[in-house]
Amino acid sequence: WQLIGGVGHIVEIDESSWTKRKYNRGRAIGNQWVFGGTDRDTGECFAVTVDRRDAATLLPIIKYSSFSETQNMSDLSIKKDYFSLTSDIKIYYELRCSSSSSSTTSSTKLVMIMGAHSTLRLFDEQVEYLSEHYPSSIEILTFDHRGVGNSKSGITAITIVRQTSTLLAHDVRQLINYVWGDQAAVHVLGVSLGGMIAQELAVLLASEQRLLSLYLGITIRGSYMRPMALLPKWVFSRIILPYFAMKPDDEQMIRSLVPIVFNGVEEQEMEELIQKWLIDFNKWFFFRDIEGCSQQHLILHSHYLTDEHAQQIRDSQAPITVQISMQDKVLPPKKQQELADLLHAKTVILESAGHMFNKQNQLIFNQSILQHIQNATS
Repeated sequence: WQLIGGVGHIVEIDESSWTKRKYNRGRAIGNQWVFGGTDRDTGECFAVTVDRRDAATLLPIIKYSSFSETQNMSDLSIKKDYFSLTSDIKIYYELRCSSSSSSTTSSTKLVMIMGAHSTLRLFDEQVEYLSEHYPSSIEILTFDHRGVGNSKSGITAITIVRQTSTLLAHDVRQLINYVWGDQAAVHVLGVSLGGMIAQELAVLLASEQRLLSLYLGITIRGSYMRPMALLPKWVFSRIILPYFAMKPDDEQMIRSLVPIVFNGVEEQEMEELIQKWLIDFNKWFFFRDIEGCSQQHLILHSHYLTDEHAQQIRDSQAPITVQISMQDKVLPPKKQQELADLLHAKTVILESAGHMFNKQNQLIFNQSILQHIQNATS
């Protein structure tokens, strides 16, 4: 059969058994196992009957069915569920274990916090890279913030409360306690807006001696003077976003953002990425959700890591890495460096990177996360 997957593609693999006759008629199949995979981006798939489910049987099939550069992700090691913050607010999350075994107390635990206007899907490459390369058992928790993505609800109560980085940090802390227990120590990673939330989460966990390490990517501490924080949410939802940010369709939306968030990406690579996103745009982004985007703009313009909170993070003695993109047009590189200096953090500087990465910088970013966690656990 035809190979599926390829560079930048994720193929979900799983197996199932046939034990019943179709419509209770015809020949019965005696517990026949079927193994297959589906390319998340193209929808291409394969399926084959197997006698056993062990690695010796399945690994050769994976190798024969998908290109070598493909990231293969097994549902056996992914838990997908909802956590109820309140009766009205549910958080969608995914817990990925590096092996098919369930969560254990000895596993390294990492929570990853996504930035603005994006779903947890944009972390897929990092999750897969760490799962494949981390030398021991690791559990990675990703999620969609309250009120957006798969955590979106029709309940208006979700959007009544004005969101802040501190509020969402408390959300993440409750999710961590639900998934791993209220005594679990964790590594925290956040990017962009997620990095701001990660700063506040680090303060909460440091006070409980549960912060193992902190990795902050393309983010800042915020500004002491924050005039935009005084604006009511309706200014964003009714004026700024509809009239100055939104575009008529998904393709125009993403193409208008490319020169702002990317730097130094070859045309072919960029076009492949755009087409990948457009296949199922809402799986990656929620730009059409004006209410959700407005709430996240409020967070961006109101966040500020105080000197006191920075001191608490430093006093935790947890290893800290701050990744800086020198060509970022969204969050000034000088502000990213300011955060690193404030936290006395190790820096990973990407000279050619914008707010989002090309393949080369993506790999460097992934490698730096892996190195950070390994150093923190050594």
